[in-house]
Amino acid sequence: IVNAFSKTHLDNLHASYQIIRELSRLVDLTNKDVTGKDAEHALDAAGITVNKNTIPFETRSPFVTSGVRLGTAALTTRGMKEDEMRQVAAFIVEAIEKRNEPASLAAIRSRVEEFARAYPLFTW
Repeated sequence: IVNAFSKTHLDNLHASYQIIRELSRLVDLTNKDVTGKDAEHALDAAGITVNKNTIPFETRSPFVTSGVRLGTAALTTRGMKEDEMRQVAAFIVEAIEKRNEPASLAAIRSRVEEFARAYPLFTW
């Protein structure tokens, strides 16, 4: 994790939502030997949307990158809190680790979709 949380609506959350702030970060993947582009594609295949992002002192092209940016607005809007963020983090780690296994990514996607059904985007 590269930077502190941004000055956004997350700043106003109660201290108990620290994990939410922790997930709203730029993640440096250099030590994982995976590019931001590869992570973005793997996570997309797993049903999780992130953006590849350059990191400070980037050595890769902006079209490849060494990091991804994670945000929580879509999750908090659905009512997710700390425990749900931990589950999302586990999905992210698993998808990146299995980025070269299409069948595993499809299985993760099914679990992500099932998980998300419990937190509808709109409740009216």
